[in-house]
Amino acid sequence: MFRRTMAAFVVAMLGALPAAAKEKTPFDPGPEPTWEDFQPLAETAIRDQMLDGESARFKWWPAHLVPLKKNKGWIACGEVNGKNSYGGYTGFANMAVYYSQGAVTKVWISSAGGVQISPKACFAKMAHSQ
Repeated sequence: MFRRTMAAFVVAMLGALPAAAKEKTPFDPGPEPTWEDFQPLAETAIRDQMLDGESARFKWWPAHLVPLKKNKGWIACGEVNGKNSYGGYTGFANMAVYYSQGAVTKVWISSAGGVQISPKACFAKMAHSQ
Protein backbone atom coordinates (compact mmCIF):
# COMPACT_ATOMS: atom_id res chain seq x y z
CA MET A 1 0.00 0.00 0.00
CA PHE A 2 2.82 2.40 0.91
CA ARG A 3 4.63 1.66 -2.38
CA ARG A 4 1.51 2.42 -4.43
CA THR A 5 1.00 5.68 -2.56
CA MET A 6 4.64 6.72 -3.09
CA ALA A 7 4.52 5.73 -6.77
CA ALA A 8 1.36 7.78 -7.28
CA PHE A 9 2.97 10.74 -5.50
CA VAL A 10 6.13 10.56 -7.65
CA VAL A 11 4.08 10.34 -10.86
CA ALA A 12 1.97 13.31 -9.77
CA MET A 13 5.07 15.37 -8.98
CA LEU A 14 6.73 14.52 -12.29
CA GLY A 15 3.57 15.55 -14.10
CA ALA A 16 3.69 18.94 -12.37
CA LEU A 17 7.31 19.67 -13.34
CA PRO A 18 6.71 20.83 -16.95
CA ALA A 19 4.09 23.33 -15.79
CA ALA A 20 6.48 24.79 -13.23
CA ALA A 21 9.32 24.92 -15.78
CA LYS A 22 7.20 27.05 -18.15
CA GLU A 23 6.81 29.80 -15.55
CA LYS A 24 10.10 31.63 -16.11
CA THR A 25 10.96 34.85 -14.37
CA PRO A 26 11.44 37.54 -17.03
CA PHE A 27 15.02 38.73 -17.49
CA ASP A 28 15.67 42.11 -15.91
CA PRO A 29 18.49 44.02 -17.65
CA GLY A 30 18.44 46.66 -14.92
CA PRO A 31 17.92 50.38 -15.41
CA GLU A 32 18.98 51.98 -18.68
CA PRO A 33 22.36 53.61 -18.21
CA THR A 34 23.11 57.17 -19.17
CA TRP A 35 25.63 57.68 -21.96
CA GLU A 36 28.00 59.29 -19.44
CA ASP A 37 27.95 56.12 -17.29
CA PHE A 38 28.14 53.72 -20.22
CA GLN A 39 30.89 55.26 -22.37
CA PRO A 40 33.85 54.84 -19.96
CA LEU A 41 32.85 51.23 -19.21
CA ALA A 42 32.51 50.44 -22.92
CA GLU A 43 35.79 52.04 -23.91
CA THR A 44 37.64 50.25 -21.10
CA ALA A 45 36.17 46.90 -22.21
CA ILE A 46 37.24 47.54 -25.81
CA ARG A 47 40.73 48.72 -24.80
CA ASP A 48 41.12 45.46 -22.82
CA GLN A 49 40.60 43.50 -26.07
CA MET A 50 43.24 45.39 -28.04
CA LEU A 51 47.00 44.96 -28.40
CA ASP A 52 47.68 48.60 -27.44
CA GLY A 53 44.47 49.71 -25.73
CA GLU A 54 45.84 53.09 -24.69
CA SER A 55 46.18 54.08 -28.36
CA ALA A 56 42.51 53.40 -29.13
CA ARG A 57 40.52 56.11 -30.92
CA PHE A 58 36.73 55.89 -30.91
CA LYS A 59 33.88 57.07 -33.15
CA TRP A 60 30.38 56.32 -31.81
CA TRP A 61 27.39 56.28 -34.23
CA PRO A 62 25.64 58.37 -32.71
CA ALA A 63 26.34 58.46 -29.01
CA HIS A 64 23.32 56.60 -27.67
CA LEU A 65 22.29 53.14 -26.50
CA VAL A 66 19.84 51.00 -28.46
CA PRO A 67 17.51 48.62 -26.56
CA LEU A 68 17.91 44.98 -27.57
CA LYS A 69 14.89 42.84 -28.45
CA LYS A 70 13.15 40.87 -25.70
CA ASN A 71 14.38 43.32 -23.03
CA LYS A 72 17.89 41.80 -22.92
CA GLY A 73 19.81 45.03 -22.38
CA TRP A 74 21.33 47.67 -24.63
CA ILE A 75 23.87 47.95 -27.43
CA ALA A 76 25.99 50.80 -28.75
CA CYS A 77 27.99 50.73 -31.97
CA GLY A 78 30.78 52.67 -33.55
CA GLU A 79 34.31 52.35 -34.81
CA VAL A 80 37.65 51.88 -33.10
CA ASN A 81 41.18 52.36 -34.40
CA GLY A 82 44.27 51.07 -32.63
CA LYS A 83 47.95 50.41 -33.13
CA ASN A 84 49.41 47.13 -34.31
CA SER A 85 52.63 45.51 -33.08
CA TYR A 86 54.67 47.81 -35.37
CA GLY A 87 53.21 50.94 -33.77
CA GLY A 88 51.09 51.98 -36.76
CA TYR A 89 47.35 52.53 -36.71
CA THR A 90 45.45 49.74 -38.45
CA GLY A 91 42.38 51.69 -39.61
CA PHE A 92 38.94 51.96 -38.13
CA ALA A 93 37.02 48.74 -37.48
CA ASN A 94 33.34 48.41 -36.59
CA MET A 95 32.57 47.61 -32.98
CA ALA A 96 29.59 46.88 -30.77
CA VAL A 97 29.29 46.85 -27.00
CA TYR A 98 26.48 45.04 -25.19
CA TYR A 99 25.38 46.25 -21.74
CA SER A 100 23.10 44.65 -19.15
CA GLN A 101 22.65 44.65 -15.38
CA GLY A 102 25.11 47.48 -14.81
CA ALA A 103 28.03 46.03 -16.75
CA VAL A 104 29.43 45.43 -20.22
CA THR A 105 28.46 41.86 -21.13
CA LYS A 106 30.01 41.49 -24.59
CA VAL A 107 32.41 43.32 -26.90
CA TRP A 108 32.51 42.75 -30.65
CA ILE A 109 35.22 44.20 -32.93
CA SER A 110 35.44 43.42 -36.64
CA SER A 111 38.82 42.95 -38.24
CA ALA A 112 40.22 46.16 -39.71
CA GLY A 113 40.19 45.99 -43.48
CA GLY A 114 38.19 42.78 -43.33
CA VAL A 115 34.47 42.11 -43.49
CA GLN A 116 32.68 45.05 -41.89
CA ILE A 117 29.47 43.56 -40.51
CA SER A 118 27.91 45.09 -37.40
CA PRO A 119 25.07 43.70 -35.31
CA LYS A 120 21.67 44.37 -36.90
CA ALA A 121 20.32 46.11 -33.81
CA CYS A 122 22.56 49.14 -34.39
CA PHE A 123 21.70 49.60 -38.04
CA ALA A 124 17.98 49.07 -37.45
CA LYS A 125 17.85 51.72 -34.73
CA MET A 126 19.90 54.19 -36.71
CA ALA A 127 17.61 53.84 -39.71
CA HIS A 128 14.60 54.63 -37.49
CA SER A 129 16.22 57.50 -35.61
CA GLN A 130 17.24 59.50 -38.68
